[in-house]
Order: sequence, then structure tokens, then C-alpha cells
Amino acid sequence: MRYVNASMRKSPRKSVTSTEAERALVTLVVDFANQGPPGTPGAVEHHFQQHPFVQRSPYWKSIDPVALKQPDPDGQISAAMARDFGGVQLDLRRRLEGIMEARGVSSTERAKVERNLQELLTVVAGTPAGPIRVPLGTIAIGYQRGQLTLGFQPFLTGVQATIDYGLALLLDAQRELSRGLMQCQVSKAGVVCGRFFWRSFGTERYCSTAHQNLARRKATMRRQQKWRATHLGWTAGK
Repeated sequence: MRYVNASMRKSPRKSVTSTEAERALVTLVVDFANQGPPGTPGAVEHHFQQHPFVQRSPYWKSIDPVALKQPDPDGQISAAMARDFGGVQLDLRRRLEGIMEARGVSSTERAKVERNLQELLTVVAGTPAGPIRVPLGTIAIGYQRGQLTLGFQPFLTGVQATIDYGLALLLDAQRELSRGLMQCQVSKAGVVCGRFFWRSFGTERYCSTAHQNLARRKATMRRQQKWRATHLGWTAGK
């Protein structure tokens, strides 16, 4: 096995087909998957409220009783919502693993993201032809090399909408934001690390130098045990 110096990337590589804001959003989503169990709903919401797509959204719907100034004297409401976010986090990890396995071509995951975003990033508006769903967002107009460009910047409505939009960006093969996305599989005391990261090198498999060294020691130990079982066992048999 060939080892390289591990240099965990916390964000996807820059590309001409993705914007800085899109890369930042994907980074926040993956960071949430890497965190421990949510402590409070406010902490989870604050994690995503750092992003400009959220900061400028007039449609963000908080469920944090503190932010909503709802009475919660025994903390039971906050605890229940934190558990709900814990379920969202576990689901996110499973979905990221699915994206990695399919390398961004999972039709099932794309359909799920599309359904969620249709509900979370649109509002129903009445028209003479009947009700239609109108996207929540702004149109970014610009020019690149003299050519008109139109881009959609969504108004994110909550944590789930933010996660699904981030997953949609990861699933977009043209943006290549899932390129190099890995999950550290080294185990310690029977517990797999499971941390997601973007590799810096083509052969990188671990999220940090410490975990790379741990994997190296484990591999060396397995080789020694195999050699002893083969050679010392043969000698003893003689």
C-alpha cells in the first residue's frame, strides 16, 4: 500500500463551473455531517446561518424555541428538536455515502433531492391559468467575456432546505463538487472514524495524518501476524 502525506481538505476544489458561494454551502453541509450529535436546535441553525444564501433569505423558518421566544422551562422542546436534527444528520451521512458510492449519478437520490427542493424552495402562487409553484430566490445577472449569464440564487427556508440544496450541488456532475470526496474508514477500538473530507492526492484515504499513521501501524501489524502465522507455524510443525 502506498501512503502519502495526508492533508485533509475541508472544502471542494475550485472549478470554473461552481461559484465560491456554492462551494461554501457544500462545505457547511459536509461539516454538519462530521459534527457530533446536535446539542441544541439553535446551534444547528446558527451553523447554516453563516451562509449568504441564508442570511439574505426572508423566508428562513426557525424552529428554535429560543429564537422564537417560546416558553421551554424544562428544555424538553429544545431536546426533542435536537433529536430531530440528529435524525437529519444521520440521514445526511447515509446520503453522502450513497453519493460517494454512485459518484454523483444516483437517480434515486437525485429524485429525492428534487422532490424535497420542489417543496422547500417554492411557494404556490395564483395565476389566471391556475396555481403554480414559484421558486424562492433571486436572479444573478452578469457577463462573462461579453456573454450574458443568468444564475439562480435561492432563498433557503430552513436547515433541511439548506442540506438538500447542498446535496443537489454535489449531485451536479458539471460542477464536480463531489470529486475527491472521501470517507475515512480507519477504526480505533472498533469504532470507524467515518469523517468526510476531500482528498488532496489521488491515493489519499484518511482524513488526517494521525489516522494515516494509525492505518499504517495496523497494516504493519497485520503483515507481521501473517508472517508469524506462516513461518513460525511452519517451523513449529517441523
